[in-house]
Parts: sequence; C-alpha cells; structure tokens
Amino acid sequence: MLAIDISELFQQLGTFIPLLLFMILPIVLKKLKKNTAPVIDELYLHLQGIGIKASIAETDNDKCKIGTGGRFSGQKSEGLIELINRNIDSLNIVAASNQYGKDYYIDYLVKNSTMIENRIPRKTKLVRKKNSLLRGRIVDFEWKGDSILAETLNSDYRIKERLLQGEFESIKGNIWIYPEPKYGYYRIRSSYFLPPHQVFEAIDTVAKHLKSQNVY
Repeated sequence: MLAIDISELFQQLGTFIPLLLFMILPIVLKKLKKNTAPVIDELYLHLQGIGIKASIAETDNDKCKIGTGGRFSGQKSEGLIELINRNIDSLNIVAASNQYGKDYYIDYLVKNSTMIENRIPRKTKLVRKKNSLLRGRIVDFEWKGDSILAETLNSDYRIKERLLQGEFESIKGNIWIYPEPKYGYYRIRSSYFLPPHQVFEAIDTVAKHLKSQNVY
C-alpha cells in the first residue's frame, strides 16, 4: 500500500512540476534581467546607428545627478551620453535598486533655462490606448498629468504618428516627464531600451516643446 501511495505521489508531482516551472521561470528571468547592467557603449553605438550624433560624457558630469535623488535614494547614474544638435540635451542611464535587484531607465534630459521664472508643470505621463483589454494592439496615445503640457503634446500629431510607426508595442513601462527646477531641466524617463529611430524622433519632438518657453 505504501509503495502504491509513493508511486501515485511521484506521478502527481510529475504533472505539477512543469506547471510550477512555467509559473516561476518568467519571474526568475525577469529578476536576472534586472540584474544585468546595460553597457553605455551599447546605447551610444545604437544612437550612432540611427544617425544621432553623440559623445560619451565624463562620469563626474553634474548632469549625472539630475533625477537620481541623492546618495540615499537608491538611484545612481551608470553613464551619460551628450547629443549634438538635438532638442534632447543628453541621455542619462539610471540604475534604481529594489528588493529584487535593479531596474534600469533612460532619462532624456532637456534644458529649459526659463523654468524657474515660469510656471512649473506637474509630472505628466504617456498613456497607451489599445483596441482590446487583453493583449490588444496599441492604436492611440494620450498624455495625462499637467493640463497645459498634456494639451500641447496631445495636439502635436507628429508625436503620436512617430510612436505608432516606431515599434512601440515592444517597449515596456510608461514614459514620464518630470520637471527638475533645481537644475533647470526636464527629464523624460523611460525604461531602458534601445529606441527605434521613430520613437527617438517622437521623444525629441516632446523635448522641443519642453524647451519652448511659450508652452507655459
């Protein structure tokens, strides 16, 4: 009787283990991915590949401090890339520590020297709209947050058009805009990814609006 019970137990375990692995494996892979630090050369070469003129900045550049929140925030710059003749001033790769390891982001920095003199907008994010709730295709975008800034960005059809053309389906997380009046910059933050050309141009168009003192 005991031998039969043990045999049945192993049979039950045999059917349960694949299901358990199916549930656990994505979590393990996600954690491993979080702990894999992006290399700044990878992003730099990608930018060059899509026709963006750039240079890798020194690690002690003051712009590396923007948006990291100080030494006790759990956020740290992993490297800065400065752009030439673009609305985006530079790209800062940021590592944010958490209980599972680290998440990595790109902060697209946009200089606005009149920010302190004018009204400082609230943070604003890009919201995806899908044609169905479950695994739907992205069909539209909407900026939400600061009413004036959101209205300005939503009225620019070029941003939406470029995002829809730019393989945005594969990009995880939201895009946020944060004002940094202490430094006279805005941060456009996304999860770390190598931006397709059209997506980069969409973000650069957003940066053009953020640079303009007439928006606010």
